[in-house]
Amino acid sequence: DTVLVTPGIYHGNANKRLDFGGRAIRLLSEQGAASTVIDCELAGRGFDFNDGEGPGAIVDGFTIRNGHVFYEWESFNGGGIRVSGASPTLRNLVIEACRAKGAGGGLVLGNSQSQVSNLTLRDNEAYGQVYGNGGGLAVFGGAPLLGGLLIHDNAALEEGGAAYFSGSTTQLVQSTLSDNSAARGGALALAYGAQLTLQRLIVSFNGAATGGALYEADAPSTTTWSCSDIFGNGAAPYGGHAQAPGADCLAEDPLYCVITGLDYELADASPCVPENNACGVLMGVYGVGCTLTANPPAPGSFYLAPNHPNPFSIRRPSCASACPRPRR
Repeated sequence: DTVLVTPGIYHGNANKRLDFGGRAIRLLSEQGAASTVIDCELAGRGFDFNDGEGPGAIVDGFTIRNGHVFYEWESFNGGGIRVSGASPTLRNLVIEACRAKGAGGGLVLGNSQSQVSNLTLRDNEAYGQVYGNGGGLAVFGGAPLLGGLLIHDNAALEEGGAAYFSGSTTQLVQSTLSDNSAARGGALALAYGAQLTLQRLIVSFNGAATGGALYEADAPSTTTWSCSDIFGNGAAPYGGHAQAPGADCLAEDPLYCVITGLDYELADASPCVPENNACGVLMGVYGVGCTLTANPPAPGSFYLAPNHPNPFSIRRPSCASACPRPRR
């Protein structure tokens, strides 16, 4: 079955905790995530897959916003979407401003083979005192394939500000993880023998007391890096048992178009653009979005103009209360 959803903001009990009941339903928005929003109103999550759904169960083109799970009866993992013992296809989604008392502030995948693509996880939080792992994403067991992810400005009280992996075998490719935070592993954290393959990533400006980019809690957990840029994650970006990435990885400023965040497109001079790195590949989720301004030319001939009244000596009305505040 295919269900097409018209643009709008959907809320109320009938529009959250959506459960496919094991069926291969294709839930598609007509005009994409920017115009089709599921607002969970901080009470419950958007979707719950726990009946063995396979890849024929598809969610495509939605924003899931304001999810919040904190009751044990509904599992306090996965504030926006929970996948447990199922493998739905998730693509072209935004999960934002969701919270979980457990793990996976935005999304949790448990014993799943899901393919997840073109997903943005932003401003989510895992806040539990013991299980607050994976501010954006948490993966327990299984072997999901994750590609085209933008994970930024998420927070975990414990481990994995962007993502936490426990006992899983996961591939994460062509993704950007930036501006996330946690106590350990500002971007990534691994535990219980997790095996993580990382290809063509940008991991930048994440923060943690231990391991700004990566924290491995135990020796059996391993990461295999290739053709990635790891930059600006603090003086000690690797913590626990973690080792620094191999020789084909970079530690250079990715040169985002907007320095203060939210726009993670790259300048044409970025080392993450294919023509500027030895791998010849695009690193991160976005390509070139701007051109660096060249140095301005030196001034030519000039002359001194006649004297004029100094405009700064003219009395002007006070701005103590009437003038607008400057924009930040």
